[in-house]
Amino acid sequence: MKKILYLMVLIVMIFALTACNDEATKTETKSPPSAKSADSGELLTVDDVTNAFTDAGIVLENGHIPSFQELGATNALLFEQNGTEIVIYEYATVDEAIAAQERYPMAAIYTRNNNMLLNSEDENLVNIFLGVK
Repeated sequence: MKKILYLMVLIVMIFALTACNDEATKTETKSPPSAKSADSGELLTVDDVTNAFTDAGIVLENGHIPSFQELGATNALLFEQNGTEIVIYEYATVDEAIAAQERYPMAAIYTRNNNMLLNSEDENLVNIFLGVK
């Protein structure tokens, strides 16, 4: 158990150091916040997605903000759905969301909609998430 705990702490520290290093390079090469890629429409927010879930009758239990800087996100919301933790990550631009999926192996499997990532495998949640415009 201690080995797993030490491993998790090490991984978090590596992500933190990587994120700090990325921030220094991002300030030099970062495009303006209004820049968008070929994806459609305005950028989404965590509120847009959570409102779509609640409008569809999904109960968001124990919602709180997780440590989202690990994946380079600007905002996030963690909640429980049927005993499973779900996290929605918000990025400043579509390009940053795509870059996070390329940079972080665990984010590569998340579903992307515009500048947002969802870490759920629940087909109903994914369909609602993809329908947010």
